Amino acid sequence: MRLLSTVAFGQGYREQLMSVSMKLTFEPSFVENAVFLAIRRCEEKGSRDLAQKWHAERNRIYTIKDDQVRNKAFKQLDDQWLARLGLRTRFEAILNSFSILQSDSLIIHIQRALARKDEGSELYVQGDVKTNLVKLQTMRLFEGDYVEKFLRHEWLHISDMLDPIFQYSPHVVLSGRSELEDNLIRDRYRLLWDLYVSARLLKMGFYILIPLAQQKQFIDRAFSKWTAEAREKIFQEILDQKHQTQSDFLGLARDEKLTVPLGQGGLLCPLCHFTSFDPLDLSAQQDAVIIKKIQRDYPDWNTDLGICQNCFDLYQSKMRAVG
Repeated sequence: MRLLSTVAFGQGYREQLMSVSMKLTFEPSFVENAVFLAIRRCEEKGSRDLAQKWHAERNRIYTIKDDQVRNKAFKQLDDQWLARLGLRTRFEAILNSFSILQSDSLIIHIQRALARKDEGSELYVQGDVKTNLVKLQTMRLFEGDYVEKFLRHEWLHISDMLDPIFQYSPHVVLSGRSELEDNLIRDRYRLLWDLYVSARLLKMGFYILIPLAQQKQFIDRAFSKWTAEAREKIFQEILDQKHQTQSDFLGLARDEKLTVPLGQGGLLCPLCHFTSFDPLDLSAQQDAVIIKKIQRDYPDWNTDLGICQNCFDLYQSKMRAVG
């Protein structure tokens, strides 16, 4: 899922989707492959009658001479069998439980993903028309209740993006001082939002895509510099479905300590502006000479602001070299 941006459709692709009269649309290759896999499983389970009927209908289409007419007939056949095999109904049943997705301005398009890494969901906007593009491997249709867990997870994310209460904006600034810090903020934000989605799905009585124990491990790693008590507190607050907004999650993900000087309880070295988790005690008498040297180079700095070990060691080395 694209969590921090809403992407504009190209005009041609939007018009292609708008030509489909139904809200829930499927990419032809998704439908064709899904039906093929379903028929193959029917054959493997001994349901020959259904498979033979599908083969017979396809064989009749092969006799059509005109390429365009034949291709259109194949597409119609696939669409019919997607419904006949109950595959389309699985999507419709889940979609019907998300009232905010029933808006006439929203189109949902299911597309075939070729690999696990490609699976996900994005929201595209073109004027007043919004399109939710869902990418899913067709083999997932035959992996128990994976599709149901996946779609509920993705569609609750999309519901949040469309719900004014969540206060979603695609134009947020991550506020990191480097690409590395931006990536950390983005990962933390994603984990917190995923947990918020899971908590509400559990309250509704649904199974979730990512087990809670695994999500707890992810959050413990992403917020490893927090105390165990602080991590547990935010985990439980989200599990209790305490109302959250996009800004709430971004605030937690940014961690204000990253912008507060070391000497004032933060993690920012005021000299090099890098993050440090080891504030120094500058009360030793032998540090006084080094402190004066730092203050000559940084007149606005004082010991109350703190300093990281690397910067202090650098000045200590300079003093030794001069001495």
